[in-house]
Amino acid sequence: MLLSYIPLHVHSINSPYDGMITPAELVSRASFLELPAIALTDHWTTYGHFEFFRLAREAGVKPILGAELSHVSLVGAQGRYHLTAIAENDDGYRNLIRLVNAHYTKGREQYVTPEELSEFGRGLIVLTGCLAGEASQAILHGNLGREREVVERLAVIFGKPNVFIEIMNHNLPEERLVFDHLSMLSKRMGIPLVATNNDRYLKKEESEYHHLLGGMRDRKLEAVREPPPAEFYLKREKDIEPFFYEAGEAVRRSGEIADRCEVNPFEPGSISFAATQTPDDTLREMCKRRFLLKFHNRPKEERARLQSTLDKEMQCAEREELSGFLLFLDGLFQQVSNRGIWLEVMGGNLLESIIAYLLDIVPLNPVEYDLALETFATSQRGVPSSLELVTSEPNKEIFASLVAELLPGCRPYYLVFQEEMSLQTIAKELAELLGATENVREELSRILGSDRKQRPLARMLEGSESLTRLYNNNEIVRKALHAAQALRGKICRFNQNSSRLAVLPPETERSVSFVAGTEGERYVLCSPAAIEQL
Repeated sequence: MLLSYIPLHVHSINSPYDGMITPAELVSRASFLELPAIALTDHWTTYGHFEFFRLAREAGVKPILGAELSHVSLVGAQGRYHLTAIAENDDGYRNLIRLVNAHYTKGREQYVTPEELSEFGRGLIVLTGCLAGEASQAILHGNLGREREVVERLAVIFGKPNVFIEIMNHNLPEERLVFDHLSMLSKRMGIPLVATNNDRYLKKEESEYHHLLGGMRDRKLEAVREPPPAEFYLKREKDIEPFFYEAGEAVRRSGEIADRCEVNPFEPGSISFAATQTPDDTLREMCKRRFLLKFHNRPKEERARLQSTLDKEMQCAEREELSGFLLFLDGLFQQVSNRGIWLEVMGGNLLESIIAYLLDIVPLNPVEYDLALETFATSQRGVPSSLELVTSEPNKEIFASLVAELLPGCRPYYLVFQEEMSLQTIAKELAELLGATENVREELSRILGSDRKQRPLARMLEGSESLTRLYNNNEIVRKALHAAQALRGKICRFNQNSSRLAVLPPETERSVSFVAGTEGERYVLCSPAAIEQL
């Protein structure tokens, strides 16, 4: 039983301009603080869940998977509100995925409806949310009585045992007002309180940088002048208890909720490339026929050498269970050729494969260049090594549809890439936010732009007289540089990249979420590294 306090409301860098913690840092810090479990609940995304789950398991920390959802009013009011959703089991995680997906089906605005919450509510535990939750907003706007309607509606949707009234205390006056009303509501309705901290950064001393991060998001100097309390850091029980001295049971209830959660959604899937029950025999027979077509007029000694190379390679393909994959590539290249589409292998061991040459997958005979493939370098049997296929931009949709036709049940996705903001851009934006003149901003940007080595600030100052001069003579520059160094790697943009295609086995659709594009294409919310492991 996890009876101690467990952070259940935590944001990482995958909540852009809000969280300052990478999944790896979150697990490392939780382990250091000896937290038996910890949650990850980013804003309407599951990006980072796979990495977080794997690292937490390896570190002996129980991973709690959730998301902060955005929803329209449950009681017919105006606006969008936040709701903390946590997967209690694998069914719950699949429904969490569906709710995250639903956020991206409504054009530019991202939210879910009460109907969608009802449809996909099974297996989820919900907390009523931060100050942006609908119950809290009803209290803050003086709509007393509406907060009860909101919680009653949540109890109907998710079941009363799966609803908890979320309370926070960071020494903000509005939190005190909400805390008092929600405490009374909990007693009247018999729905328990749970304390969370809405963690955004790891350590208390990082508060200043998080405050500047919020200023960059809002692009307002006023936001920088009035910092909030430095209490949104990852806390242990002894750190958070003084803030809830009259509601200690709400602190410990987080452990009870964490104890209920048993999720293991990331079982690796596999794609069956073979369209025949005997791929080895099919490939061997196909290569035998094409060998005769290509090499029938070669000298006997040369044909013997080529045959020996082919036999060794066939044994390798059979041993590594890649015959089906090679047959799939043969079918794919035939299909694109029939449609007049250019497709080319740009890297990988296949360039050294005589089988690939016989199947017209690669244009050159590797034996003529003294190349001999000894292994396809598979990570495990039946899993092809990294392979890059390139086609022209106008044909990408046709290419994607051909892949889907050749792999029934598997769906092609485009990738979402996480791009870090450069130190140069961070420093320039912070300097502007803090009031630096345009000349100073441009000079700072020019100096930082010339550094391509991604060095720490101290090393950059050692190697640049102009940067040192600017640093010593301008307080705003000093503050901007130190903040930029702290925020390096913590500000990410998510770009939909339609030049990269990932084909996922059917079972992985239960564990990854996606964004729907304007023309029906789908972008998977999962890092390329995680996709490879899945």
